[in-house]
Amino acid sequence: MFACKTANAKSAKVKLSAAKVKQLILELIGAAITTSVIAYKKKILDSTGAIGSGVLALIIPWFLGWVSFATIAFFVLVSYAATKYKYKQKEEMKTSQENKGIRGISNVVGNGIIALTAAIYFLPVAFAGAIAAATADTLSSELGVLSKGKPIHATRLKRVEPGTNGAVSLLGMGAGLVGALAVAAIFVGLNSISPFPKIESNAALFIAITAGGFTGNLIDTIAGATIEKRWFIDNTIVNLLCTLTGALVAQYLFLVL
Repeated sequence: MFACKTANAKSAKVKLSAAKVKQLILELIGAAITTSVIAYKKKILDSTGAIGSGVLALIIPWFLGWVSFATIAFFVLVSYAATKYKYKQKEEMKTSQENKGIRGISNVVGNGIIALTAAIYFLPVAFAGAIAAATADTLSSELGVLSKGKPIHATRLKRVEPGTNGAVSLLGMGAGLVGALAVAAIFVGLNSISPFPKIESNAALFIAITAGGFTGNLIDTIAGATIEKRWFIDNTIVNLLCTLTGALVAQYLFLVL
């Protein structure tokens, strides 16, 4: 069913002229370099993170078009804003992102490798689900710690200090849901005006992406409460589980709705 919905877009891409392909490549390279430099200059990413994000920003739009580029840009900007929001207060609470909120290659890998894989296999819904999950997780983590009351541990069901792995608060979960909804709205809205990739069933697409993002955030919380910091499981692995869940749930729901 999904293949039928995107068949026309694939055909259109194959028919691009050599000149158009060359122009597209140059535009992608320029956009990727520009965004990476800006992210580095604005201290959103360190040098390794900027290089990694530049690679993603170059490859993903080649498969999924400018809609995917805009979706990634939204995630980066929102994540930065959420990280910097009341940063001094979070520093005092010892819940702030390390390195003054500047993210590196591990963050790029954890939040972007599943989206990259989905793009390469031409699965735009899975891609959007992964980005929605990454956005939901970031907003939930960065804003949830600012909740007035102490959060509840997801498995022990006891009050814990803000910033504890696996802690849940209404503010955090609400922020995560808003993040998933925002990514879904942006992706659906841009898809509706973009010739590629053109996906029908906007309602199903919106529900699938939102559900994928929210579910991915839940899995991240549960993983943080149970397996993070055990064996080889670190935050990067947990983020991979989060985005993988978002991608799989979004793709499955879109196919069945």
